[in-house]
Amino acid sequence: MPDALLEVRDLRKTYPVRGGVLQRVRSSIRAVDGVSLRIPKGATLGVAGESGSGKTSLARCVVGLQAWDEGEIFLAGESVPRGPWPLAMRRRVQMVFQDPGGSLDPRRPVVDAVHEPLEAFGIGEGRGRRERALDLLEEVGIPREVARRYPHALSGGQRQRIAIARALAPGPDLVVLDEPTSALDVSVQAQILNLLTDLRRRLGTTYLLISHDLEVVAHLADEVVVLYGGRVMEAGPVRAVWDHPRHPYTATLLEAVPDPDPSRPWTPRLAGGAETRRTAPVGCPFARRCPLVDERCRSEDPRAVEIGGGVVFCHRVEEGAIV
Repeated sequence: MPDALLEVRDLRKTYPVRGGVLQRVRSSIRAVDGVSLRIPKGATLGVAGESGSGKTSLARCVVGLQAWDEGEIFLAGESVPRGPWPLAMRRRVQMVFQDPGGSLDPRRPVVDAVHEPLEAFGIGEGRGRRERALDLLEEVGIPREVARRYPHALSGGQRQRIAIARALAPGPDLVVLDEPTSALDVSVQAQILNLLTDLRRRLGTTYLLISHDLEVVAHLADEVVVLYGGRVMEAGPVRAVWDHPRHPYTATLLEAVPDPDPSRPWTPRLAGGAETRRTAPVGCPFARRCPLVDERCRSEDPRAVEIGGGVVFCHRVEEGAIV
C-alpha cells in the first residue's frame, strides 16, 4: 500500500457512564476499541456501521475535536497530539458535519462561513480574501448573489455545499465527511455525492467518509472499514466487500437494505441494536446477534484473517466455515 496520508493505530476511546446522587462512574462505553486504518493520499476510505458502532467518535478523534485514551494517529507520517493541535496541523484536517444548518451561523451571510477559516489561518488578505471565499462558493455551485444570503433562506443542499466550501477553504490534506448526505432529500444526496466525486478528481482531495448508508459508501469510497461495537469487523476494497461479504455482520448489514422491487419479499435478519456498553469486553462483540455464533465467539477475541484482498475478524472465517 502507498504511504498513508492518515494512519490510525490501535485507537481507543472510552466514555464514563455516571449514576446516582453523587454521579459516580458506574461503567464505561468503549466507543472505539482498538481501531486501526490507513488512507493513501487522494483515496477515500468509508467507515460503515449502525448507529452506536463508534463511527462518529472515531471521526472526532481524527479531526482533534476530542482526545482519545490509547493508540496513535499519524498525518503524513507526523504524530498527531492527543491534546490541542497546533494551528498548522489543524489547517490540514477539516470536517463536514452531518447537519449543515446547525454548523452555520444564522446571524451572518453564508459567505462569512467560508471567509472565516481563511481569516483564522491567515490565508490572503483584505479584498483578495473575500474574492477567494466567493470563488470557493462558485466552485461548489453557489452563485455570488446567493453567497450574501443567510442560512435560513437556503435549501439543505445549498447549505451542505457551503459547508463543503468552508472545509476546503484552508486547503486541507484530509476532509472528514460525517454522514454528509443523511439530512438531505434523496435527489439532493446524489448531487452532493457527485460534487464530492468531482472535487476529489479535480483537487486530489482525500476523504474519510463516515456513513451508515451503504449505497453512499459504495458510491464514494475505494475501501471500507465495517465497525461494530467500536471494533473492526471487516475491511477491504469496497466492491470486494460488498460483492462477497465474509463477516456475518457485514452480510446481515447488506441484507438489511430493502429491495426496491415490491414483489420480492424482504425480511431483515439483523434484530436488536448495536452494543457499545462493555466495561470488560470478551469475545466477538457481535456474538449476541450473530446467526453463526458458537462458544468460541463468546469467550475469545477473534484474530485478523487476511482473505480476498482484505481482512476479517471472525472465528468462523478462520475455521473455514465461511469462505
